[in-house]
Amino acid sequence: MSKAALSEKYAAYPEYKDSGVEWLDEIPNHWTTAPIKYLALDNDTLFLDGDWIESKDISDNGIRYITTGNVGEGVYKEQGSGFITEETFQKLNCTEVFEGDILISRLNNPIGRACLVPNRSLSRSRNGENRHAYRKATATYRTA
Repeated sequence: MSKAALSEKYAAYPEYKDSGVEWLDEIPNHWTTAPIKYLALDNDTLFLDGDWIESKDISDNGIRYITTGNVGEGVYKEQGSGFITEETFQKLNCTEVFEGDILISRLNNPIGRACLVPNRSLSRSRNGENRHAYRKATATYRTA
């Protein structure tokens, strides 16, 4: 989106500074930048580290679960058709992800590939809602 289009859509900040990132250009003066690896280590992070969902927990319908195999380089890759039940979702302390959430893979090459959760019907839940699950490894992470 061009700067002109952005300025029509969003109010401008009073002051800007160079971001220090070649492709990002300028950012609002009050913003700070940090390598993503440091953001993920913070105790108050929104980064969630997923854990394995075992074959015994997989169901034919319910809540669609997402794996690292779904995370392509800038695109969501539709593959697999795993579901878990609401009961399993609760028991395994899964986290629901929503359209527009960012998924970043730390496994398989290339490490760090990322994509957005798409606006697609990926689930077959009883009430017709599109629900997606990602199992977090520990309960120490905060969710939004």
